[in-house]
Amino acid sequence: MNIKSTAVKALQGTLQPCRTNKLEPKPHTDIAEMKPPSNLTKGAKQIWKFAVSQMPKGMLTTLDGPLLSQWATTLDHYNRINAQIEQSDLCVYDEAGNLEPTKLLNMSLKLVQTLRQLEQELGFTPVSRSRVQTVGKKEESTNGFLDL
Repeated sequence: MNIKSTAVKALQGTLQPCRTNKLEPKPHTDIAEMKPPSNLTKGAKQIWKFAVSQMPKGMLTTLDGPLLSQWATTLDHYNRINAQIEQSDLCVYDEAGNLEPTKLLNMSLKLVQTLRQLEQELGFTPVSRSRVQTVGKKEESTNGFLDL
């Protein structure tokens, strides 16, 4: 069962007042007002800043910071490991003469799985992003037939 927060339901347009938790905590500060955590690597900080600069206002709040940190750190690890993979072989022969993927390749594949999960949670994939609606001024239609 996939449970969504009230904020996600509102952004996706599926919020129903009768099913809304009136006591759910509502964070108020947009993540754009938050600096990247000091414990991030230089690469992860750059990834964090890029992501925050690209997302619509109000998409994430400061409470989502740790999740964004995980994503930025994982993507930084993925980038660094792939840079090492480019300098080496993808597969090696074991003692029995069987071809097997290198440890670096296995680590890269595991990071891809983690990245997919984090990106879906954050709304960073094309499919998950298509479900999110930003709150803003509704454009007025000039075509009367569209309003029927």
